[in-house]
Amino acid sequence: MSQSTTIRMSEFDVEGTEPLSRTIYGAVAEAKGVDPLDLAPLAQVIDCDSLDKFVAQSSDNVTFSIQFEYAGCRVTITETEISIDPKEDS
Repeated sequence: MSQSTTIRMSEFDVEGTEPLSRTIYGAVAEAKGVDPLDLAPLAQVIDCDSLDKFVAQSSDNVTFSIQFEYAGCRVTITETEISIDPKEDS
């Protein structure tokens, strides 16, 4: 059964070794209850390099919201969290 997954940006190390796009990939797989290898490439719906650079270069006083659909989920990224919400029909 799929469930909503939220990752607080404080839990995500912007300066760490794992890019945000990889974190999203894993969170979507977790929310859908599937193996990450069963998902289509995230790059089919969003430019992962641009997303990673945008978030890494955003300063603490910048407010933003990025939303897109991936693998039957609505992915919302703000300056404070990443939310993965599976659509009811997926």
